[in-house]
Amino acid sequence: DAQFTLLFIDVVGLKQINTAHGRHTGDEVLRHVAKHTTAGLRVADILFRYGGDEFIALLNDTSAETGSAAAQRIRVNIHSNPLTPTTGSPISVGVLVTAVSAPADGASLVSLIDTAQLRARGARSEVDGSVIL
Repeated sequence: DAQFTLLFIDVVGLKQINTAHGRHTGDEVLRHVAKHTTAGLRVADILFRYGGDEFIALLNDTSAETGSAAAQRIRVNIHSNPLTPTTGSPISVGVLVTAVSAPADGASLVSLIDTAQLRARGARSEVDGSVIL
């Protein structure tokens, strides 16, 4: 069976950033997260925006352990690099990164996304930037 890991990346507080600083800054936050997430991925990995404040990274031929390490690396990279928007002061950006792997956590992309969303939803109120395994 093919082995891969899906990372579900939720930008924490994007709605509040949009309200406090404007949508232009919110767009900068999304670009910032995409840039620093991509820096933690391999060339063969795929990153795409999934929802308003969510991204998904598909890590092909990746074990759960290696996927979890990538999730942690991405979270630390984003947290360690505050965004300095074109207007205003630096903003610390938090992300919740949930790692799920096939086939252990689901056999299809849809089931993996569902599992990741359930895990993220349960942890979202407890953390401001973390890795969920």
